This record gives sequence, C-alpha cells and structure tokens, in this order.
Amino acid sequence: MHLDERVTQLSEKPINKDARYVLYWMQMYKRVDNNHALKFSVERANELKLPLVVYEGLKYYYPWASDRMHTFILEGV
Repeated sequence: MHLDERVTQLSEKPINKDARYVLYWMQMYKRVDNNHALKFSVERANELKLPLVVYEGLKYYYPWASDRMHTFILEGV
C-alpha cells in the first residue's frame, strides 16, 4: 500500500509557500520502524526541502505521569 492511500486530507488549503518546516505531531507509535505517519512526514519534508519538526505534547495529569516517564519519552524522540 502506498503512503498516499493511508492519508486523509483534512484541509483544502494549499501548502504554505513561506513555510520554514514540516510539523509532525507525535501522539502514538513513538518508533521509527513501521510508523507510516512519520514516514509520510519525512517524505513530505524532503520533497519540500524543509526540516521536519517533531512535536511531542506531554501531559502531566494522566495516572502514570512522572518526570522519569517524560524523560524516557523525550529522549526517545
């Protein structure tokens, strides 16, 4: 399956020609292998000749939140 078949376009807006980066909002699947969303983002950034910025939105109010867990997540990114 081609990556474009896995992507749903949510906006009709064209790509911002003044963009300085491609943003990948990571919420799940914090891995490089078998991560179709990350692969698509890398390919798009390469096509546009822009850096890829990975955003990991950490929350502090879930039951197992801790500095140790957040350090582990951020070091993995």
